[in-house]
Amino acid sequence: MPLRASCVAALCAVLWGCAPTPKADYQPQIGPTKPPRPDRTEYSFGVLPLDNAVRLFETYQPLIDEINARVSGFKVKLETAKDYPEYETKVRDLRLHFVMMNSHLVIPAEEQGYNIIGRTADPIRGVIVVRKGSNIRTPRDLKAASISFGARPDLPGTMMPQVLLKQGGLDLERDAKPKYVASPESVLINVSVGLSAAGCVSQSAWRRLQHERPDIAQKLQVRWQTESMVGLGILARKDVPRENVRAVSRALFGLRETARGREILEAMKISSFKPATSASYDGVWEFLNDYRRMFGRAPTLGGAE
Repeated sequence: MPLRASCVAALCAVLWGCAPTPKADYQPQIGPTKPPRPDRTEYSFGVLPLDNAVRLFETYQPLIDEINARVSGFKVKLETAKDYPEYETKVRDLRLHFVMMNSHLVIPAEEQGYNIIGRTADPIRGVIVVRKGSNIRTPRDLKAASISFGARPDLPGTMMPQVLLKQGGLDLERDAKPKYVASPESVLINVSVGLSAAGCVSQSAWRRLQHERPDIAQKLQVRWQTESMVGLGILARKDVPRENVRAVSRALFGLRETARGREILEAMKISSFKPATSASYDGVWEFLNDYRRMFGRAPTLGGAE
């Protein structure tokens, strides 16, 4: 079986449980047998769904393996969902033990039954990209123009740029033509081929495109960038024993201490994890209040507005 096909098959079995493992034929044992070892407790560790399942597995399974190598008495397994709404529904329904959450949903997840234990050390921001040589100089220059976004509830890629444009004098819904496409890469391709006058993505998505698709990135330039905000949060369900939460926390916070840990962080494009509390996200809460006043709505856990 080709390597790529085997990776995809493994992903289906590990992440979504779509391929049950066949039972082996019964084989009689001769002689004394050792008593079975009691199964270790297993916790699900939810990670945000990426647009590429193979990339998700390659990026995050090493993190899970490293956590399991650093803890004892239990283990964690990688889990995600087919898209953001389904992932957030799993969190809302308390179906995951440890979860990685976008900044604007950290506090709602805490209110649902999770405790904030950590966050990424890297701040997030959004960027608004146009074609090189474009005459667009102010947000008002985008009146009647098509503007591409990814997912509606994407904080750095959609919500933060929308606030920037609004503050710059552009009423997005009334004066422009917002277009929501499949992924950040699709946003940037739309701009590069002239289907949109501007595209809004997170700074991390823009940097990834520069690294992976320089042929597209060389046609584009960042016209504006938003203010920065605290990044992704890590939460633990409240019924997970404290000693096990502390063990996972130590594993996350200690990644930078080893060469292998630094490799894992580099693959995730994260500099490090650090402790966090609800207060770490006060700035996000204030932003959401401003967003709600401007647009009359704000995303909630589960993808609804």
